[in-house]
Amino acid sequence: MKIDKTKIKLETPSLRLFSSFVEALREGFEHKKDGKLTEDEIKDIESNPDKTLQEVLCHSEKTYKTPDGTEMEYMPNDVFWITHDDIFIGKISLRYQFNKALELHGGHVGYAVRQSCH
Repeated sequence: MKIDKTKIKLETPSLRLFSSFVEALREGFEHKKDGKLTEDEIKDIESNPDKTLQEVLCHSEKTYKTPDGTEMEYMPNDVFWITHDDIFIGKISLRYQFNKALELHGGHVGYAVRQSCH
């Protein structure tokens, strides 16, 4: 996909971009820290857009596991989708506090870009 940098925006996750988000999941975009989703998990996400958007915006999961298996608490953050016209190309998380894992391997900004936009 050819991207015109002048058309890149940060947007609040929305139903308008949801089908493009689901396409990115099918490409292997990692929605959560657990890695690539199965087709059944993607179908569940696809059939529950409102629930999924609520999870994206509010981190319904309160903890996550680091690569070494340590369970860490999610820090307060805002999530924005990186878009180009009506295409989801990735996400950015702006974090306002750190935990030990973020101090070592993170920071105030986390991001991910879908494979077809690399």
